[in-house]
Amino acid sequence: MRHALPLFLLGLSSCAEGKRPDVLCIGDSIRYGYARHLPCESPKENCRSTRYALAHLSEWTKNRRYGVIVFNFGIWDAKEPRTPIDEYKRNLKLIIDQLKADRLYFCSTTPGRDGEEEGVTPEVVEEYNRAALEVMRERGIKVIDLYALCMQHREWWRRHDVHYTEEGFTQMAEYIKHAIR
Repeated sequence: MRHALPLFLLGLSSCAEGKRPDVLCIGDSIRYGYARHLPCESPKENCRSTRYALAHLSEWTKNRRYGVIVFNFGIWDAKEPRTPIDEYKRNLKLIIDQLKADRLYFCSTTPGRDGEEEGVTPEVVEEYNRAALEVMRERGIKVIDLYALCMQHREWWRRHDVHYTEEGFTQMAEYIKHAIR
């Protein structure tokens, strides 16, 4: 009988009770918020930017093949000093090339805020989303549009940063659950 290591020893947390999930969620703090409400594995740490992800991807995936991987990157890339758009696109392609799954899903970056202290404004996020969508179309990756969902529910927005209420994260998780069925 094979004994599996507990997820916390692998640097992963199980996002729901029960058997080992066949879903991996990786991405920034927005992922951390919604993944708590999904039956998935997810790194305990904030996966931050595409640059950071490229340096840590193998420790998060353990080179395992998953049934589904849901990933998002953009907010940290959009922060000052920004990852240049060309580098962001190149990094997304390199990340995609390393992910092993039957199905990949990219979550669009959620809306920025006017006056956000690190420069993550709506216009900047829209620019990064356009770049990411171009890459996802080119690679045939399905997109879960969290940007549009959150634009329809401003009551979920926290006022002083780019994060969301617990209700917002719960609803994002439901939206993702429906999208990956």
